[in-house]
Amino acid sequence: MYMTQVKKISILIAAHTCGDAPDVPNAFTITEGTDVLNASYQCYQGYRLSGSQQITCLNDGKWSLPPECHSKSEPSSWVSQ
Repeated sequence: MYMTQVKKISILIAAHTCGDAPDVPNAFTITEGTDVLNASYQCYQGYRLSGSQQITCLNDGKWSLPPECHSKSEPSSWVSQ
């Protein structure tokens, strides 16, 4: 039981050190309730997602790499997958 409590405390500390999820141009951020450890992105209409839709607050207090949203009119060869 003690180990479970310690684990929960360390997760809460990590959540507080990440701060707000980073802005992604041409996208909006989706968070669910009090879940401050994860954020998802959805591109605006006319844009496509490149990268992972969801990011996570890491133990080092930084967010994992957010996606990018590229215009659907851009050739696919210009968009990193």
